[in-house]
Amino acid sequence: NLARTMLREDRRHYENDVAAYQLKTLELTKYDEMYDEFSDLPVWIHRDTNETLYDKPANTLTYPERPNSLLDDKGEPLTPRTIARLEASSSSEDESYSTSSSLSVEDNSVQSDAHEDNIDESATKPE
Repeated sequence: NLARTMLREDRRHYENDVAAYQLKTLELTKYDEMYDEFSDLPVWIHRDTNETLYDKPANTLTYPERPNSLLDDKGEPLTPRTIARLEASSSSEDESYSTSSSLSVEDNSVQSDAHEDNIDESATKPE
């Protein structure tokens, strides 16, 4: 099913973009601000690599926009469970995938519902 494949690809690209943004943001926390003893100007030194920057390190990536395929009719983000159901919707060509996927989603239904109600995307999205 083309729609299901497109949804899955949109989700994967979005998740990869979010992970890249979060990784870059985490990497920036490893720079410590120091002062050059000769010029008395600030420098930033990476804790792991000792790389020295004379300009404050900044995240050049922007937080990725959620693709429209992962939004509902009102423009609100679909829950992970809804996305999983849409990706696993039955089709005659891929019955084994939908059966195994729907079982794994349903097995965790109690935990998933409780977890989804408490998801706060603003905690990971910059202001």
